[in-house]
Amino acid sequence: MNDRELLSLIRMAMDAAELEVDRPERAPLFVRSTRSRTLVTCLVAGAAAAAIFVLSPRPAATPVEARPALALEYCPSDDTQAPRIEHFGPRTEQFGLVVALLREWRGECQCLAWRVYEWADGRAITAIDPSDDLDIALDVSGAPPVEQFVVVAMSPHSGGLPVNRAEAEDLVACLNEQDYNADAEQLAHSESMVAFCLPDDVEIVARRFLID
Repeated sequence: MNDRELLSLIRMAMDAAELEVDRPERAPLFVRSTRSRTLVTCLVAGAAAAAIFVLSPRPAATPVEARPALALEYCPSDDTQAPRIEHFGPRTEQFGLVVALLREWRGECQCLAWRVYEWADGRAITAIDPSDDLDIALDVSGAPPVEQFVVVAMSPHSGGLPVNRAEAEDLVACLNEQDYNADAEQLAHSESMVAFCLPDDVEIVARRFLID
């Protein structure tokens, strides 16, 4: 029942009540008219209560915070063991295909440069679902105390992600050709560089690490 229909019902009940009050009473019908007035009064009260319920403002629904579909866990290496291995674990709540990109220190150029991580099967791309415990293992033995980055990109399909070595090289070239912004916050800068080289529907998450 909408608001207009409800208000119409209230008016009809009130009109009926007025008719019962104005109608002359006969003694034999006293009991019947009394019951009629009682019934009409109940109808009016019920309609009024329903109007208050329907027309009262509803409390706003509490928004549900959206959870990201992709996360990246980080397990730092133990500096008492050799070799030193940093572990990163992509985690997801849905099936997808992932590529891991490393922005790491290169001694030959004394700079940060990009490369595509190769999974256990030697490929640049791998499948992931909520039951998987993927591990990105990086040997950081001898790495200088420079901030470096791991970026994981996930897509529900392979379109736009590198599926072979040639496409991986093209992606690395796109990343390394971008201008380096020394004034930018580098974690966000790394994410934006990857986003620039991949399709819009790819989800991206990044973590930084620093070897002490």
